[in-house]
This record gives sequence, C-alpha cells and structure tokens, in this order.
Amino acid sequence: MVVTCRSGPAAGAVVSFRVVSGAAGFAGGARVATAATGPDGVAHAPTLDAGDQVGPVRVTALAAGGLLPASFARRVIAY
Repeated sequence: MVVTCRSGPAAGAVVSFRVVSGAAGFAGGARVATAATGPDGVAHAPTLDAGDQVGPVRVTALAAGGLLPASFARRVIAY
C-alpha cells in the first residue's frame, strides 16, 4: 500500500515492478512493468510469466519518489 505523508492511501501513485532475479517476466518478457494505485493505495502488478527455468524469482515494487522498495520472493518449480 502506498500512503501519503499523512498515512492515508495514495490514489493514482505510479508503482514500478521490477524482476531483479530469476527467469520470470511480464508481458513480452519485460523485466519492468508499472501500475497505478487505486483509491485504496494498492497497485496490482501485471501478470508475471514464470518463464522456462526453475529456481528463485525476486520482484520488487517501488512507488515513484519512494525510498524503500517492497520485495517479493517466489520459486518456479517444474511439474
């Protein structure tokens, strides 16, 4: 959730999602995608394609002007 300096939700903030490790990617294999926050301050990342390699994947999310990104870790498994 992106918040304002008064701790309320920041609607319309641009959030950059970046694949920082692993073979996953967004549409067309892109390593970066953006999304705007809704009225609740939450941005939803576009669909992430796992790719063709098993192993760990890490994605970060950072709001424009933000200092600390959120980090998400997952693992691609074969089945």
